Amino acid sequence: MPVLTAAIVAAVLSPISLAYWRRFTTVSDPRPTSRKPWDTWPRPRRVPEAGSGIEVQTWEEEGRCVEVWVKKAEGTANADLPPFVFVPGEFQSPTSFAPYLSFFSSRDTDCFAISLSPTSHTRGSELWRSYNELAADVAVVLERLASEGRRAPVVFVHSTSTHIIDHLLSHPPQSLVPYLPKLLSCLVRINAPQPGSVPVWLRRAPSTSLAVWATLTPTRLLPTPASAGAPLLGPDATPEEVKRAWDAMDRVAPLALLYPPPFRLADPVRILDACAGKIVTVTSPSALVPASHGTAAHKTFRSTARFLGGKTPSEGDAIAVKYVEVQGGHLCMMEGNWEEAAEKVGEAVMEAIYGGGRVLVE
Repeated sequence: MPVLTAAIVAAVLSPISLAYWRRFTTVSDPRPTSRKPWDTWPRPRRVPEAGSGIEVQTWEEEGRCVEVWVKKAEGTANADLPPFVFVPGEFQSPTSFAPYLSFFSSRDTDCFAISLSPTSHTRGSELWRSYNELAADVAVVLERLASEGRRAPVVFVHSTSTHIIDHLLSHPPQSLVPYLPKLLSCLVRINAPQPGSVPVWLRRAPSTSLAVWATLTPTRLLPTPASAGAPLLGPDATPEEVKRAWDAMDRVAPLALLYPPPFRLADPVRILDACAGKIVTVTSPSALVPASHGTAAHKTFRSTARFLGGKTPSEGDAIAVKYVEVQGGHLCMMEGNWEEAAEKVGEAVMEAIYGGGRVLVE
């Protein structure tokens, strides 16, 4: 009897398990349309606005294809300035950094934004991509720039994608080892969660977060423009800004980004060493991730810098750890005052790179 019961249960659960696993690993869902707006799968591929001058390229390395949005310096690129690389957060396409691409490229800097969207890559699964896979995508871009003889780039990373960069700098892949220890000229962490904290979505919407895992449908977290307003934009955002930000989202994110790894995967000493000791932490008062997370991460790097005596262990570079607060919400890069924020962040980056140890304790 127990054998028969087990056989019946297995017969019932097997199709369900197979369907769940297929949903977990499929590259494209067979359902072309849905009556539910949050269940449209996948979202249309994001593209730059017409006339923006942003070119979409595909960079390939050892069979790994990465979509990169490129905006070259509007004038002659300043050889003394490092290129700027932008890594969008969960649910975001490079569209979220499009204003920054235009802003900094107008200041003689070549700019590159990486797409981590499950709908843009050509390898791996739709939903599950490990931190190693996501870090490998970023490594493709860093390796390409390094092989061209450019200065180590400044990397801007938003929200939970910061965990990808922390993982990459703490455990660099073999392809980047020849370019160590200075992989970056500076690391800019924008509204980043504190490493090892409870995932922000699990804390903000626990029942919906659990439903995401149960159904493997991350779009449930942001089903409508109204649902995206308060979490992602500041209180002064207009309905037009909310709608524009929602339209620009992929709303499909690798599940790994929704449930980040613990801090043990990140080594603050290695991170400081890999970015020449230059880190700028940016927070917004109305961000989805509380500003206290950015403050805590900043204190971690500041205390590590003091422990190291203000110098990176490999090259002895002066460590500069800065903290900047800008107005707006989680997507401060897209709100009405984004240009003021970009100016403030850009000044902090230049001070960190060229000011040396004088900005150690800010």
